[in-house]
Amino acid sequence: MSDFKVEKTNWFPTEVYSTKIDDSICDNILKDIEHDKNQWEKGLRYVDAKTTGWNGLKRYQVIRDLSDFISKKVLPEIGKTKKWKYNNWYAHEAWINFYEKKDKAHLHFHAVADYSAVLIVQPGKGNLVFAKTEDVQGLSKKFEEQINQRINEQKGTLILFPSWLYHAVEDCEIDRITVAFNFTNEENINAYQENK
Repeated sequence: MSDFKVEKTNWFPTEVYSTKIDDSICDNILKDIEHDKNQWEKGLRYVDAKTTGWNGLKRYQVIRDLSDFISKKVLPEIGKTKKWKYNNWYAHEAWINFYEKKDKAHLHFHAVADYSAVLIVQPGKGNLVFAKTEDVQGLSKKFEEQINQRINEQKGTLILFPSWLYHAVEDCEIDRITVAFNFTNEENINAYQENK
């Protein structure tokens, strides 16, 4: 019994993906919101920041174009690696968050979506943090270390993650602007298109 080896498995990993979006798209978003971002109100449930509310898709063409790109190109690419049964994605909501100094987002997840994403338009030295579900739900044991994953944000980074993954934003030190998306994967995308 003295010779044994313990090996770690990766049976149920939480996979978070990222890609780089061209800086010009971030610049276009900044230009489009320049005149109205100071008129937005703080209002989303878990976010202490000004926001467009859920209707960012309707207000900004650049957000619609970006959500179409993610739906048609990025998420299907992830789906190939994960062997999803179908890859018929659409964004059912997107919103822009404008964090000012000391604004933050409390720990939360997106229950109404199949996958979520956030685009870092302007980093604010208040970074996105992912938390382990077992830590959030109090399932960790006293002897286990609680480890959060802090993201080193950079302009143009698009982060895609399962919507059930808990996340928060630390207190911002300077203005931070992001676009958040919720996506649905429909077996029959035509049903969505007809009801749009």
